[in-house]
Amino acid sequence: MSVLGPLLSKRFRDYTVVDKRIPDERDMVVTGIIDAYRAGTPTARTEIRDELGPRTAASLNCYGQRMASLARRSQSPEPLERAVIAVGLAVPLLEDYRNSLFVLAAINHAAEALGTDLSHLIEPFAPIIPDRGMAALRAFAGREENDKSLRAFGIRILGDGADFRYH
Repeated sequence: MSVLGPLLSKRFRDYTVVDKRIPDERDMVVTGIIDAYRAGTPTARTEIRDELGPRTAASLNCYGQRMASLARRSQSPEPLERAVIAVGLAVPLLEDYRNSLFVLAAINHAAEALGTDLSHLIEPFAPIIPDRGMAALRAFAGREENDKSLRAFGIRILGDGADFRYH
């Protein structure tokens, strides 16, 4: 089975529904994919990118928002690092790139809450994120603050502590 094969399975059909428990077992599957991509050789990363399609991209994009919530819960930048890689891979293949904007607003908000910003978060991954994905990430990071806020995208914060989530 391909690296991205699990994202095409039946159990991922409702992964993009935001009201699911975070993290769940599917998040761990996507984390494994992102970690394999991150640690892979250039050839291995190319093979993974070549497997991407709109459905797998939608799952990676959803994972980005879920990891923004997890980063806030854990007060750790590690989920955000995985989130920007996932969204950077996904955005060129999304059926509508605007779907990534909501996710990027959540990632940006989480980054600020952890004492960094989106620009500093994304740049270390420029060597492994496709050019179109990096361009989208940089464009979002370069927006005026009010144009990348949660409010601008109608995103709400639900819960706090272990129940925190972007919705």
